[in-house]
Amino acid sequence: MQLVGKDSLSEDDKATLEIAKVIREDFLQQNAFSEHDYNCPLWKTTGLMKVIVRFYENARKLITDSSRSDRKVSWGQIMSTAQDQFTKMTKMNRLLPTMPKDEMNKKFDDCLEAIDAVFQQMALGEY
Repeated sequence: MQLVGKDSLSEDDKATLEIAKVIREDFLQQNAFSEHDYNCPLWKTTGLMKVIVRFYENARKLITDSSRSDRKVSWGQIMSTAQDQFTKMTKMNRLLPTMPKDEMNKKFDDCLEAIDAVFQQMALGEY
């Protein structure tokens, strides 16, 4: 990719590359001196990963399904349409570990529903 550039990648490879960056920078990277990173309960860890995986799976499915039609969806279209959900996903790591489990799980569930909704709209061509 460094030799040929990001633009030469297929759309699903662009999605994979961008989600790998999210995993590296927003999921794995931690700061022990940060109020939201000093501790991470299991339910926060699993909730974060569920949100990231759901976004990725929806993006890959939409790209793959649209490649069989005459109305192809690109990673750029996904990012412009689902930018709010993407941004929210990348900021979920900032939830405080002291937040009650039920409240945190509700935030993750709401994010999952929003991701599913925006991708369903894109699948129907409403973007």
